[in-house]
Amino acid sequence: NHVVISELMINPSTASETNYEYIELHNPTAAPISITGWTISDHGDLQASPYTVAATVSIAAGGYYTVAHDLTSCQTQYPTGVFDTGGLTFILSNSGDWVELRDNTGAVQDQVAWGTGYMSTKPASWCSTNSPAASTNGTGVSRIPANSDGDTCNDWQSNTPPTPGS
Repeated sequence: NHVVISELMINPSTASETNYEYIELHNPTAAPISITGWTISDHGDLQASPYTVAATVSIAAGGYYTVAHDLTSCQTQYPTGVFDTGGLTFILSNSGDWVELRDNTGAVQDQVAWGTGYMSTKPASWCSTNSPAASTNGTGVSRIPANSDGDTCNDWQSNTPPTPGS
């Protein structure tokens, strides 16, 4: 019943890997949802600036919104992907991290943690294991299925190939 984080590219297999990172949001509802003023933040690095959806943006019913670290690089690296914007303002840790999605009132709408880098500060309802594991080069993590939100690590798995925007 709310927008969820559906995919993250956390460990690209290229030399300038941070340019190829992205975060995908999904609206599993039957109506469009405005995400204007929403933020995506790196909870594992509280000093990093969150990404803020600045323009007037709505995600269509059943649709996706994908934020690339570097838009041009991601469009080249994933030519079949669909990217809405660039400018992701923080770097995702390959070994483990925690990302939060907050609405324009500051309320947490969704979160995902992976690997070992988050274990001491993982989300309250998260599994006690290091799941999903930190991905290997060239993979990310995806919510399976994209509209599932049990607020646990069981919603997630490593994915190959990446599928930004779908």
